[in-house]
Amino acid sequence: EVVPIPLLWVIPLGIYLLSFILVFARRQIIPHRWMVWALPFVVVILVTVLARMDLKSQAFGVLAWPMAVHIVGLFIVAMFCHGELAKDRPTVAHLTEFFLWISVGGVLGGMFNALLAPVIFPTVIEYPVTLLLACTLMPNLGSKTTNGRTRILDVALPVLLGLFTAGLIYLLEHAGINSPSFLLVLECVPSAVLCLLFLRRPLRFALGVLAMLVATITALRPEFHNALVARSFFGIYRVELYPGSPYIHMLRHGTTWHAMQSLDPKERRIPLLFYTKRGPAGEAIASLPVALRQQVAAIGLGAGTMATYAEPGQHWTFYEIDPEIQRIARDPRYFTYLQDCLGDVKIVLGDARLSLQNAPDHQFGLLVVDAYNSDAIPLHLLTREALALYLQKLTPSGVILLNITNRHLDIEPVLANLAQDAGLLGMIRNDPVTFEEFQGGKAASWWVVLTRNAPWLHYLAQDKRWDTLQKKPGVGLWTDDFTSVFTVFHWK
Repeated sequence: EVVPIPLLWVIPLGIYLLSFILVFARRQIIPHRWMVWALPFVVVILVTVLARMDLKSQAFGVLAWPMAVHIVGLFIVAMFCHGELAKDRPTVAHLTEFFLWISVGGVLGGMFNALLAPVIFPTVIEYPVTLLLACTLMPNLGSKTTNGRTRILDVALPVLLGLFTAGLIYLLEHAGINSPSFLLVLECVPSAVLCLLFLRRPLRFALGVLAMLVATITALRPEFHNALVARSFFGIYRVELYPGSPYIHMLRHGTTWHAMQSLDPKERRIPLLFYTKRGPAGEAIASLPVALRQQVAAIGLGAGTMATYAEPGQHWTFYEIDPEIQRIARDPRYFTYLQDCLGDVKIVLGDARLSLQNAPDHQFGLLVVDAYNSDAIPLHLLTREALALYLQKLTPSGVILLNITNRHLDIEPVLANLAQDAGLLGMIRNDPVTFEEFQGGKAASWWVVLTRNAPWLHYLAQDKRWDTLQKKPGVGLWTDDFTSVFTVFHWK
């Protein structure tokens, strides 16, 4: 959602390693029994957050609150699991073997998460499964006597809890409650309290949490119906159907829509969302001289919406890193932008900066940079070295068109510094939308053009909606060796 850089993922990594330090220390700073009692509470909260964020992308507003919940949850679950390991450690004679197997387990877990899970699971199901498995490792705080009756109750009570949760959610969703926060409390608190009554029996509690998760997903009405859910190394993609709207098919990655297409055969070739013909992208492309539109490169495929601007005789090359996106864009059951394209379209799979190096120099008249990972722009596409590569592949009068629409980062000053360093002229257009335009399939967007083509830029500047790029104090020149996200982060 923000940007995939070590500066951010080092936080959970540090918490994970800190838990090892704390539980294996000679003197326990945090008693293990505290983590045993905290685990069920944090698991119930995490499962509630996971279920609702998966179904309702804007359920919790800003990122800060869910991020805090996940970070605290990671600390407590890691402290509990590693605390159980520390309690079980053998005598000194076997410690070397003990820590070796812990390391092997870490390697296998990392391989499972990075390589296997994206292939076998359509969503990040390994996360709630891990939480449920942690619950089964809780010490039995009640009677250790197990008979037929207790085994039946270990299953029957969670089933009843699931039915209660589903019924409660169904009733409240139809009760006409206007406050989302109040509705969330009413839906979650009763089931959570009942589930916590099971915590003296670890298996019963774990099944109770599972029942709550399944019931919530089953009973809670999703914002949109999913025609497709697909997962790759780069995340989860959904092709969603918007009920009651002629603009039915939408491609969502994470919490961000990347494409929208009408199912009406008469309107299938009309670009929507960030790419409308009356928006910055459409007007910039339409104003380009015909000679600059004969050879076009686009970094980021999405559903292939930009292909609607290709005219007969033109050649468009899309550079896309994720094969899953290519499969979705080429499948006419979901999107037909590529199929309906009037020009010649070629898709090159791989990282754009590596793939572009193989293209002939000074080939393209237009280069569109529109690569996103949910709402995050890959930073290596916004550096001095990346811009130098783009210019190497452009004709002398060529144009770079960049989509910098973003909820978390202000990319304008970054591009202002890059343009000055490379001796380029640049302009930006912020394109807000009215509610009626949004209902018609248009989304607010920010687009930037960079070029040495002064006559064309002067022509574009006659539209007063285009402004010159503005710098910002403290934002340096981004290179492959230096990027500072915090200087352009929207803190409010």
